[in-house]
Amino acid sequence: MDQKTTYSYQRTPGLDCPKCGVYFPTTIPDLLSGGIECPHCGLKLSIDRKASDHAMQALEKFQATINKQLPAASLS
Repeated sequence: MDQKTTYSYQRTPGLDCPKCGVYFPTTIPDLLSGGIECPHCGLKLSIDRKASDHAMQALEKFQATINKQLPAASLS
C-alpha cells in the first residue's frame, strides 16, 4: 500500500523585496517600527499607518500577547 508523505516546510517570517525580489526576514517589531529596509538593495519600505490602522492594531495586540506568554513559557 502506498502512503503519501506530507512535508511541512515553514519559512522564516519575512517578505520579498518589491524592487529586487530577494526574500528577507521581518519581525513584528520591525513592522510596527516602520524601519524595514531590504538588506540586498537598500530599498526602504514604509507602511501607510492610516490605511493599515486596523492591521497595525492587530499586530500590536498579537505582539503584546507574545510578550506576555514568553516569560511564562521560560519558567516551565
